[in-house]
Amino acid sequence: MPSMDPPLAGDPKDKPPPVPPDRPRKPPIEPPPDQPGVPPGEPDPPPKGDPKPNEPTRLV
Repeated sequence: MPSMDPPLAGDPKDKPPPVPPDRPRKPPIEPPPDQPGVPPGEPDPPPKGDPKPNEPTRLV
């Protein structure tokens, strides 16, 4: 029957992972103001590619 002793402090597999130093969090990525997206209310742009593929797309 295994003993219920606590693990040895020198056992590397039982050590918690090192905590990285506090680093400033990066701000969320936002599109720059000089590159406006599609204005609200505008239809989505048509998908690029062959407008008339040889085989119809099968939705599974």
